[in-house]
Parts: sequence; structure tokens; C-alpha cells
Amino acid sequence: MNQKNIKFNIYFQGGLGNQLYIYSFFRRIMRIYPFITLSFNNKYFFLNDVFSRKYRLFELKLDIETDNSNDLDKFFNIRSPIRFFRAFLNKIFGPNFTGIVEEKYFSYEKLFYYLDNRLFVKSNYALVGYWQIENFKKIHVHEINFLRGKFIKYIGIYDQIKSIDFEKSLGIHLRTDHESVKKDITDIVLFLKKKINYLSNYGLKTLLVAQDKIGFFESHILPKLDCINLEYYVLEGSDLEDMYALSNCKNLILTPQSTFSNWIFYLSKDSFTNAEWF
Repeated sequence: MNQKNIKFNIYFQGGLGNQLYIYSFFRRIMRIYPFITLSFNNKYFFLNDVFSRKYRLFELKLDIETDNSNDLDKFFNIRSPIRFFRAFLNKIFGPNFTGIVEEKYFSYEKLFYYLDNRLFVKSNYALVGYWQIENFKKIHVHEINFLRGKFIKYIGIYDQIKSIDFEKSLGIHLRTDHESVKKDITDIVLFLKKKINYLSNYGLKTLLVAQDKIGFFESHILPKLDCINLEYYVLEGSDLEDMYALSNCKNLILTPQSTFSNWIFYLSKDSFTNAEWF
């Protein structure tokens, strides 16, 4: 068949960071493989999301084709008997049999191998996964710069923090369910105090904090910090606004293995930002 007619229907899932990974990964694929066209399903995996997550990229006004018509329920619904055979079918026969490219059973290396050697034989495929490949930032510079422009144009800095001197700020992202934060809070406090004391020698004025649990920083961390001369803001914007705000900070302390933290770092300016992880 004519390879130029292949269409990938990409399924969004997860939180904001995961959605940005998925979009960037496949935007690059479409850029380097001109015989691929893309559409995105931004509905299916959010219908019964256990964390009540929603599709969030609409605020960036991305020029994408939405196609929510492809029904994968028989393969992914927990009540479907076919769901139990999905792994077997994808492992043994692959996407040319099922029409589903599932990262769990079909790695990104295999995906690129199939694209490079034109091994896809169907005209349409559904693609499911998170696609967080190694060296993501280096490989997806074009896509990250594109998204940074969208954040600048459509998200921006909200009024509460517009007066902040971001060059003299420390941005902190706390994901309270991560092991680095769940462990003895004393370690986190000591880490932050050391960083704050060091940066105070270079004019640090402001702390900006984004957290996934309301009141955690104010109750468990702030009272133990020696930052009485610093102003602080616990960010209360949307997830997109908070991500962009932190990405503008001169200094960052981020949560490891958090896609939200990763994208704060990706959207920051390499030559401007000093980033560390808990």
C-alpha cells in the first residue's frame, strides 16, 4: 500500500505532563516522517480516569485534528473478555494484526524501526502509551520551543505574581505522593534550608511553590524554614499557569520522576535556569 496514507490516532492519557510528552513525541514523528498524518483522541482514557484527570492541552490552542470515533473499549475495558488477549495478540502478532501500537508491548525503538523500514501495512493505527524516551529534551528541542511559544502566548504569568523578579526567585514543585517527599520531612527541610541560605547570598527574594496537596507546604515545611525575610507565594493558578510560572524562575527545586516537574524544566531557559531535584 501507499505509505503516505498512514494515519496515527493518538490517545491522550494521564496528567498535564504526560499529555505534553505524548503530543511532543508524535509532533516530531509527523515532522520527520511526512507519510504519517495524526489525529488525537482526547476523550477515551479520561472517561473513567481514577484520578479524575482531564484533557488539558485545549488551552494551548494547538492545531490538532481530534478524532474520538475509534472505539478501543473491547480491548481496554476491564469487563471485556478480549482485553485479556490484547497482550498476547500485540506481543505475538504485533500492530499489523490488531491495529494497535501499544508502547507497553511495542517500544519506541520498534516504532521507529517500523517507520524507517515502512513495515506498517494498514491505513490506520491507534497508538497508546506515554512515550517518554531517553534524552527527551535534547531530541525534542523543536517541539519544546514550539510549546514554550504557546505557553507564552496563551498562558502567561497571572496577575498575582506579575510583579515578581523571577531572576531572584526559587521555584519549588512538591509532589507529595513521591518517595522523596514522603520520607522523613526533615530531609526535605534541611535540603531547602541549605539551598535558600546559599541563594540568599546572591539576592534571593521570593519563593514560588506549586504542590499537589493543598496546605502541605504551609503546614509541614514553611514553619521550619529560616526564610523570614523572603516573600513566598503558594501558586493557585491552573496547572498550566503554575507550570509556566515555575519555568520562569531562575532557580528550581523539582520532584524526581514527576512529569510535571520535567516539563517545568523543559520549558525553562537552559542558559538562565539552575535546576536541582529533591
